Amino acid sequence: MRNLRGERGWSPGERSTLRPSLTVVGMSSGRTGRDAVAAIPSSATARINVRLVPRQDPGTVARQLRDHLIRTAPPGTRLRIELIGRAEPVIADPRHRVVGALARALKATWGQPPVPKRSGGTIPIVAELHRRYGMAAALWGLSGPDDRIHAADESIAVRDLHRGTDVVVRLLQEAVR
Repeated sequence: MRNLRGERGWSPGERSTLRPSLTVVGMSSGRTGRDAVAAIPSSATARINVRLVPRQDPGTVARQLRDHLIRTAPPGTRLRIELIGRAEPVIADPRHRVVGALARALKATWGQPPVPKRSGGTIPIVAELHRRYGMAAALWGLSGPDDRIHAADESIAVRDLHRGTDVVVRLLQEAVR
């Protein structure tokens, strides 16, 4: 693991799930259409995703990122920065009764206990439910390793969708106990 670089004091696994991150999720350059194409494009676009962790404010992080890009852009560069969406970071208390109910529902459905894993993910509705109602955020995945989730050719097995339905039914039953 000597070749992996990143924030000191955190393992690669911790950096990929517990720490803030900035990921370039798309890039393009040049103009499209019937315009002449130069060897060196006159424009470029990058789409980025920023994962926040508890105690980070999306507005503050967006301003810091904008200020950094402006400060480090080469002379003569014109920047247009557009914030497409934002969500507050949320962390679930593993001792919350709904988290326990979910663990029992998952075990009853799959026949073995789930392996809890803290993981980053930006799902704005989770943050909004947490903010408005104080709801616990406990998420689980239904996909298998061959499903290629978030890839261009992602899929999910029908049996896993049915299992997901079973988990929800059991979760509701467990939550009211």
